[in-house]
Amino acid sequence: MVTEKLADQGKQTDLMQFPREGTDQHQLSPSPPRLKTIFVMGAYGSGTTAVTGALMRLGARTYAGLSRTNDPRTPTSLEDLGFKSLLHELIAEDRLSLWPGMSEETILAKLTDFRSRLVEKDRSDAEARYPYVLKHPMAALIIPQIVKVFQPKLLYVTRPLREIEASRRRRRWPEIMGGMGAARIYSAMMHAVLDFGVKAIWIHYSELKDNPDAVVSLLSEVLDAPVHQEGMFTAKEWLTNHFALYK
Repeated sequence: MVTEKLADQGKQTDLMQFPREGTDQHQLSPSPPRLKTIFVMGAYGSGTTAVTGALMRLGARTYAGLSRTNDPRTPTSLEDLGFKSLLHELIAEDRLSLWPGMSEETILAKLTDFRSRLVEKDRSDAEARYPYVLKHPMAALIIPQIVKVFQPKLLYVTRPLREIEASRRRRRWPEIMGGMGAARIYSAMMHAVLDFGVKAIWIHYSELKDNPDAVVSLLSEVLDAPVHQEGMFTAKEWLTNHFALYK
């Protein structure tokens, strides 16, 4: 069953533009009341791309272009290039660890600067009431700092390690992007919950495949913005088609 309590939650945008309820393309939002963000956390090959794609079809926004992959089944990982670039400044991806000497002060400063860029973009964006969605496995290593700077909604996407490892081998990805890296990422995610009291909404990979209606319904609540019925339909269609490729 899709979990948790919402009450506990505080370009290659060459993808098609998905419809939003009541959107006026000529209306500006000169001073948005707050920056709305959703961070999707999970290991490589865990289903975070499926979740992010569904959120985008419901209306969530990205900031910069989107990264590509070598997998014809998933040609884009829907990772925002601006956020990914920031994470590479802080974290060695081939080891999934902070760069030597990396201080919390530096992490917070980098995240604060990135947040300022999102806020500035919102000042002239008619879609400012829709949250940005950001995801990358490396982000799991700095969840407490992300929460401190952004006060975001967090989605935790989980999948059995053996399945993640099988996905890595099929894609011929480095070992760090398989079961070994997933164990480290999930450990960091749990560390944020147990030791820092971070609250997250949990979605298991099997739910994405077996119960897309419930997942889309949950995500529409997480979005906290008007959702067009066509957006609900395309989000469900995205999940259904995404997993049909793997049957």
